[in-house]
Amino acid sequence: MKRNLILMLMFLTTTTVYLTGCEGGSSDDNLRTDDEVLVSVPVTNQTANGLAITATSHDNLVMFNRYATINNISYAFDGQYCITGGQPWGGISASEDDGNCTLDVKAGRKKTDGPAQWFKNRATMAMCVSGSWLGWPSSLNFAFNGTLTIDGNSYQLVVGQGNDGVHNNWWIGGVNWGSDSVSLITPDKKYCITQWDVSFNEFYVQPR
Repeated sequence: MKRNLILMLMFLTTTTVYLTGCEGGSSDDNLRTDDEVLVSVPVTNQTANGLAITATSHDNLVMFNRYATINNISYAFDGQYCITGGQPWGGISASEDDGNCTLDVKAGRKKTDGPAQWFKNRATMAMCVSGSWLGWPSSLNFAFNGTLTIDGNSYQLVVGQGNDGVHNNWWIGGVNWGSDSVSLITPDKKYCITQWDVSFNEFYVQPR
């Protein structure tokens, strides 16, 4: 009896519960694939030898640095996100320092095509901070949507983290954004966003 109870408890603590759709999205915002499931509770998986392992949450930092003539950059997460099933999601915090904006995404890292497709559904143009520059991600660890504000001018911006085999790199995109082959351009053509030096998690925002 005791052995059966222990086995039952092990099953309960290693079973992942998947949610359907994307948390924070509206009822008509469920364009998704089967692996585009979100939060799992608790975040554990069963290995082949029967031992339970726990997915790890990380502090994933992405930064938007301002050009000298820009006063302030901020980002407001709108609650919509997608993360690979079985990975933890702890939310997003934003901080500002000297007009620059840093986002801390507390989440696990496992890339699949689900978050990448979710990202694509919310953008008509995109770029990567490294690697392919302009283009589209084939897989991402997670993606989220919100509003980037530059000196009072606000723009929808979807953000995602991928991996190029060595680094966790970042993607950004949005509806009606443009490009000039090396940067992403805001819909009103006031600003452009490029890679910051050789960083894999920093973007540089400047006037056009």
